[in-house]
Amino acid sequence: MKNIIISLCALLAFSTVGCVKQTIERVKVKRASVIHLKDYPPSIDEGNIGDYYIDRKTGLLYGPKTDERGWGNTPIRLVSEKGINPNTIRSGKGAPDLTIGNEGDLYLDTQNQKLYGPKKNNSWGVAYTLGDNNPWHNNQLSNYKLSDDRKTLLAWLNPQTVHIDMRADVGLSRITAIQEKAFSYQFGAGGHEGVFTSDPYAVKTIILPATVTEIGKSAFEGLYHLEMLTLPRGLTKIPRSMCNGCERLSIVNFEEGITEIEDFAFARTKIEKLTIPRSVKEIKGYAFAFCDNLDELKLQEGLKKIAAQAFLGCEKLKVIDIPESVTSIGSIGDFSFSYCPVETVVLHSRTIPKFSSVEISFRRTLKNVYVPDESLELYKKSDWADDAFKAKIKPMSQRH
Repeated sequence: MKNIIISLCALLAFSTVGCVKQTIERVKVKRASVIHLKDYPPSIDEGNIGDYYIDRKTGLLYGPKTDERGWGNTPIRLVSEKGINPNTIRSGKGAPDLTIGNEGDLYLDTQNQKLYGPKKNNSWGVAYTLGDNNPWHNNQLSNYKLSDDRKTLLAWLNPQTVHIDMRADVGLSRITAIQEKAFSYQFGAGGHEGVFTSDPYAVKTIILPATVTEIGKSAFEGLYHLEMLTLPRGLTKIPRSMCNGCERLSIVNFEEGITEIEDFAFARTKIEKLTIPRSVKEIKGYAFAFCDNLDELKLQEGLKKIAAQAFLGCEKLKVIDIPESVTSIGSIGDFSFSYCPVETVVLHSRTIPKFSSVEISFRRTLKNVYVPDESLELYKKSDWADDAFKAKIKPMSQRH
């Protein structure tokens, strides 16, 4: 992405004549107060109380900086959806005339401490008051961007939000979809708008409204601080990489209605206890791979297929309980439970499920394989597994 170039008219300090562009690092807006211009978000140590800060790469305006809240919780977005390049800050006393400036310019009213722009369709838009009386303060500012029909969450714009309950927000409570990578957009990438990916999202909990029926792939991928996610009943498919790499995610509240969990959906998370809804028919490859805190897994009747490497590298998983409804396991043979310290396998099917092969990677830890009493001889005499594995087969009635 090309950097947004912000230039300034010379004689900015309270002058209305003569414009000469020059690249700058900060703009004085009033005594002991400046606008800092950088290509990255502000650090807590940057600037002084009363200062403002513009991140040129994301087009976000932070401030004024205060003792209590630092740079503030919600920056103001100054740049339009498609981005503006170059971007010029002009200045003068009083509101700007429509004859001043070009599309995309910003305008600083030095007399009233207001910032206008970016100029669009021959309009300067709404002015932002620079000062403690800024009416566009904190919680009144937009945290997110919706589609034109207001049915799809396109991007979450505020990386400092900690708790998100979409049910409690008028705009979010009626959405039906969350767009792909909604929490990891790059500003200006492919015509999309969002928070620059270097911004660390602080969100810990996300609760989705019941109206959501579709989530794009990688929607929450890489949210480092995310700990709890509540999914709605109307959702039928969990997309690829939805929460991949959410390294602190330990609680996921599922609802019935989900039929498919896609590849890498919850890979590299910290889920500890997992109950798959009865409505789920298929768990795809790597869906829960490397969930190294997962020690309790409940697969329910209704599940049909467990794909290869679905639970690869779950280092605390000791019991695998496969329901009778499972007819295909590209799993055990294709390392679905590889590198898991599995001690017990329970197979409820009276007929042997279809295995790709039975090369058990957890052979060294495996102690027992339980099957239905009436199918004991079938499992022992069939050639679906080698003799070492079949030697550990026992009737279900012996399971304590």
